[in-house]
Amino acid sequence: MRNGRKIKQWTAFTPVMVMILGCAVGPDGRPATLVRSEVDTRLNVETHPKSTRVSVLPDQSMSMSDPMSELAGTQELSLESLQDIALDNNPSLRQVEAAVRRAAGIQHQVGLNPNPRLGYFADEVGDNASSGLQGAFISQTFIRGDKLTANRHVLAHDLELMKWHAEAQRVRVLTDVEVNFYRVLAAQRRLTLAREFREVAVQGLSVAQDRLEAGGTRQDVLQSEIQLSEVDLLIQRTELEVSAAWKQLAAIAGVPEMTRSTLIGDLPTSQVSRSSESVYQQVLEESPALRAANQRLYRAQSNLRRQQVQPISNVTGQMGVGHDHSTGDEFINLQISLPLPVNNTNQGNIHAAKATVDEAVENLERLKMQIRSELAEVMREYEIAITTREQYEAIILPKAKESERLIAETYATGEVDFLRVLTARKMYFDANLEYVNAQGDQAVANARIEGFLLSGGLSEVPTFPADDSLRGQALSSQ
Repeated sequence: MRNGRKIKQWTAFTPVMVMILGCAVGPDGRPATLVRSEVDTRLNVETHPKSTRVSVLPDQSMSMSDPMSELAGTQELSLESLQDIALDNNPSLRQVEAAVRRAAGIQHQVGLNPNPRLGYFADEVGDNASSGLQGAFISQTFIRGDKLTANRHVLAHDLELMKWHAEAQRVRVLTDVEVNFYRVLAAQRRLTLAREFREVAVQGLSVAQDRLEAGGTRQDVLQSEIQLSEVDLLIQRTELEVSAAWKQLAAIAGVPEMTRSTLIGDLPTSQVSRSSESVYQQVLEESPALRAANQRLYRAQSNLRRQQVQPISNVTGQMGVGHDHSTGDEFINLQISLPLPVNNTNQGNIHAAKATVDEAVENLERLKMQIRSELAEVMREYEIAITTREQYEAIILPKAKESERLIAETYATGEVDFLRVLTARKMYFDANLEYVNAQGDQAVANARIEGFLLSGGLSEVPTFPADDSLRGQALSSQ
């Protein structure tokens, strides 16, 4: 217990010390501005209104440069508007759409019938000093076994496969935009909290310096200076996080030169009730990546049927008409030919097609196991984030706020030292940061779940490697 003289000496600092309490969270779960509670009435201090928009304004009290100052007066962007921008500008979407068009063109080509052949022939030229046999012919190859239709069936599955790849890439882009949107939003919220707490730290340093002049200790000043330096460092680090997260968001949107803007949105304060098994079943039913894997299996099965009809020989017919200059007679020439499937019955391609079916089946099972494994990790992150957010909302933040208030009151009466005040303030500030982190983690995990665990909006997209070789196979002789 401090003596009566010191208690009287520090009574003048009571309003100031109450005013330098830390950052709060409002009843809606969003970070509020500095907590002044009852002191607001006595000192007529106007609190900042809470807003659903994250608008980070420059801190005039800071000597360091402020890269967020360009936010003032710029366009406000919502998640939906950023996703629309990404759908219009992300190059991977245009790339995969081009692959779909290529698949459609080849799918049409492999079913085209061969062209007829028109030719000229001459025989026995010079025999008995005559012009011999001369004439013209036309030939046509007739594709048997309905190979051309089978070709188009195979490539139809290729086309569907590419369409599902395109849809999967669209989901990846939208998911990546949402993930980075919430990362920027959370980083901006942390920056707002850090700047508000910096004001608290500056006021705390001023109090410590005034107290030193009135007979306090140098230790209180040093502790306050350390706290202020730590906050300044946190602000710089958070500014870099915001800058990096925004650059990632702009790159995913396909507009890397996009000016940093105010984001309109809220971090989650509630959750959707989910179970791992129900989410897993939904992913199995709706994931475009899994549907692409199914189309890959269907394509392999269709190609097996196509290879099994390849041994059915094509027929080539030829008809020619001519004139025998040695006798003056007209004649007609007819020819029909087909290969005999004795040595080559396409057995190698059939064997390879069966193996491709087996490979596609195992790939589908592998993908299901991969989804289950990744989902377990994402659901763990989602549930941890929800548990953490709820604990901070219901228990940690209210208790930290109450603890800070009580320590401020006891400090004003001289019952605790200044270091306890600094510690309580920092504890409350840290609790607010962890709360925002939990909100951000929940939003990111939720975005990944709703995006079927797909990500990689700028990764290499699947191309269409096939060509019209099936048509060449259909036209070839055995």
